[in-house]
Amino acid sequence: MKNLFGQQFILHQWERFRASYWFIPVCLMLISCSSAFVFISLIDRPDLPDWVQTIAPMIEQDAARQLLSTLASSIITATSIAFSMTIVALTMASAQFGPRLLRTFMLDKGTQWILGILLSSFLFCLIATHQLDSFAEFADARSLLVATAMLAMIIDIFGMIYFLHHIARFIQADQVIYRSYREFIGNINHLFPQPAAKSTIRVIADSLPQPTEFQHAVFAADCGYVEYIDYECLLQTHPDLIAGIEVFARSGDHIFTGHRLMTIHANLPVSDAHLADFAKQIRVGTNRTPIQDVEFAISQLVELALRALSPGINDPYSAMACLDKLTSACAAIGQLEFPAQSIVDTQSNSWLKRRTFTLEGVINTAYDQIRQASVCHVAMIIYQLQSLYSLRKAMPDTVQPLISAHCDAIFQLTDQQDFCGKDRRDIEEAYALAR
Repeated sequence: MKNLFGQQFILHQWERFRASYWFIPVCLMLISCSSAFVFISLIDRPDLPDWVQTIAPMIEQDAARQLLSTLASSIITATSIAFSMTIVALTMASAQFGPRLLRTFMLDKGTQWILGILLSSFLFCLIATHQLDSFAEFADARSLLVATAMLAMIIDIFGMIYFLHHIARFIQADQVIYRSYREFIGNINHLFPQPAAKSTIRVIADSLPQPTEFQHAVFAADCGYVEYIDYECLLQTHPDLIAGIEVFARSGDHIFTGHRLMTIHANLPVSDAHLADFAKQIRVGTNRTPIQDVEFAISQLVELALRALSPGINDPYSAMACLDKLTSACAAIGQLEFPAQSIVDTQSNSWLKRRTFTLEGVINTAYDQIRQASVCHVAMIIYQLQSLYSLRKAMPDTVQPLISAHCDAIFQLTDQQDFCGKDRRDIEEAYALAR
């Protein structure tokens, strides 16, 4: 069971739940059903305190039925409007920011909560209307039920007002860029996990893992993107059989059927059933996920910048905002320690060698495509050089040559363009400062 429900498996399932529109609404609907039946059970004790009777005045059976029916109709109409507005916002976001950015919109808790509140209020009124005849003789319970439905309607009204404001604000480019950046910062603890104090995993030199006599290849059974790899569970899978594991795939990689995922180094032959247990620790899906993929959120910001620089949109200020967030993200990553390529479990003496992300790869992902797309845009060229100058001050000495290489690449592209004298001088000044 430990191999099946590892930490990465739990993170993957939680990522699926929180990136769905149904999770919070379903939870609120279950609470609504439970609340309705709790109020209905009050027929066994209809004598309510005086302060409750003040809030929930007496109401006749027919009036209660009509009021509940009216509330249910109004709420479901408001719900359909909210759904329509959500679909329109998603359509606009897909066209302007790209379909891959829809995940950021689906993670929005405000939209999920409003849809959940509306649906749960409608369900409460529907159940109350259906069960109204079952306690016709108990006016106190009926009055409390109708008063609760009225309170839910008031909450729905304020919720719709908030929803209109939230949707109008959420589809703004600056908000989308900021949310993508905040999501990345929020996932840093998962992307760069610190080893537990009692962990048996230790870092070793890349030259220490030695091949064994028996080597067994594990191949992919399907094509897709590697969503996560549970490295700790890999080392704990059949530790009595293996001496080490060499993993060739990495989170975010696209693999095909028959792709070589890993090589199992063992001191004796390993059965196909045991090899299948190792393959289960690599999750392959249809999309990239941010669970272990450091470059996932970086790529989202890059995509926003590239779309902003496209001739159809031509929004250089949004591209500059993306550059600001990319620089901040790279600066934050530069202070962290990347996972080691080679580790060993001191308890079983099993080693693992893997491909990992590097700071150099993250910086290249952040700046390469934007540089190539803004070759004719003077303002973006200067802003990139200024961003690299800011990044240089936050990076360790080992990364300084890489930043200089990016500055040189930007300046070399400008030599191929026919800029006026002032633009050329501005670029040269920015280059001299950043270089």
